[in-house]
Amino acid sequence: MAEKKVRLDAPIEHYLPGLVPGGRHITVRQLLSHRSGLFNYTDSLWGGSLEQMYTSRFRTWTPKDLLAEAFRHAPYFAPGTSGHYSNTNYIVLGMLIEKVTGKSAEQEITNRLIKPLGLHHTSFPDNSVVVTGGVGVCQFNG
Repeated sequence: MAEKKVRLDAPIEHYLPGLVPGGRHITVRQLLSHRSGLFNYTDSLWGGSLEQMYTSRFRTWTPKDLLAEAFRHAPYFAPGTSGHYSNTNYIVLGMLIEKVTGKSAEQEITNRLIKPLGLHHTSFPDNSVVVTGGVGVCQFNG
């Protein structure tokens, strides 16, 4: 379903003005392909300490909290010049989904992907501290 609401080569600044530092130079395509250079907030979220991770494990982080953490750090590289996995890209893309559709990223991903593809054991993550569903068993024959 081509709705043409988002251009892949448009800068994210066009859709979310003022949200992303350097957003005039980062395209939607670069966010999708992890070529934005944006710092991955999970690389510093708990200060690199298992103790800090443990003590804050039940904290709810808002998208704006996560972006603030990411934007405290310099980008890894100039947009489009390299690649590096970054969860920060997904936060920005989720906000983009919400901006162009007027619905939550959870609603859109569930209704446009999870349900139509029949992914019965897949769900959008929420704030629960419990992992639902069955536990897969893996056997190695060797």
